[in-house]
Amino acid sequence: MPDKTVEKQKVSAKKNDSKNQKTVNVNVKHYKDETDDSYKSTIPGKFLESCEKYPENTALIYKKDHTFSHIQFKRLRNIVENFTLSLEKLGVKKGDRVAIISENRPEWAAVDLAVKSLGAILAPMHKAFTIGQIKELVYEIEPALIIVSDAPTLFKVEDVNKLLAKNIPIVFLEVEGKNNNVKSKDGCDFISALQMVPHENHSETYQEKISKLKPDEVASILFTPSSGGKYIGVQLTHKNVVSNVISTKEVVEIRSTDRFLSVLPLSHSFEETAGYYVPLFSGAAINYLSDISEFASVVESMQPTVIVGVPRLFEKSYQKVLGRIKDKN
Repeated sequence: MPDKTVEKQKVSAKKNDSKNQKTVNVNVKHYKDETDDSYKSTIPGKFLESCEKYPENTALIYKKDHTFSHIQFKRLRNIVENFTLSLEKLGVKKGDRVAIISENRPEWAAVDLAVKSLGAILAPMHKAFTIGQIKELVYEIEPALIIVSDAPTLFKVEDVNKLLAKNIPIVFLEVEGKNNNVKSKDGCDFISALQMVPHENHSETYQEKISKLKPDEVASILFTPSSGGKYIGVQLTHKNVVSNVISTKEVVEIRSTDRFLSVLPLSHSFEETAGYYVPLFSGAAINYLSDISEFASVVESMQPTVIVGVPRLFEKSYQKVLGRIKDKN
């Protein structure tokens, strides 16, 4: 419910009696609606701002077969609006935790934004996690839904469900899984989830949902290894993420024409902020690297203007360049 301010105004009211006519001052309260726009400082709010400012810009780039496909901001907005309502039909609500176990890919962004648009919390887990590690984290966060990228990960999560005697619904991102008879009795694939909602304009409904979000609400739970080897969940609010992005853009010039190459896992806070939210909130494009062995060829063909990585990545690239130079000489 929108905040309301109260204005007091003295109104003269006349009161008659049999002998005298008296004037009485009465305080009358006038309520004036004011729209709470704090949601604009949340992750979905910033995403929507980019969509409205750069609708025709490419938001996501991914390699399909041997060609690169592009998703514009306006198209990504439609997918996010649709999947937000699909998640609601799957039972996800404000404050729920949703786990995702996936490599970097376009659907990851759609899932992330849709989950947070409902006021739910996304908990990414690395694909390399063992069944035991996944079981431990699922037990701790008690997700309302688990999203996986492919069949091997789906099988891991189904085993976790059995071990914990749970029936947590599962959504798997690869449509190929459906064609290969890889089905979960407790869930569905990404496309089927999207089809739960009529393919139409949901902008007004979506706007209404994200307008209820607050910057201080928890947006993500990111897992970091402790000294004992176990993973600890760290909660980040919308405000944490947005302020980090704003601070980054104050010291690093990011243009809406930039092309980012996403290399590090999105389950890591550095990649989530610098390699995902920074370009997303700037109208820039993100290209997903599905196979690290293709790093050099993708860089050559895509020619990214920004690569977010760790020292080892650049050291190996430098060594390969030096090796090629020596071979030519």
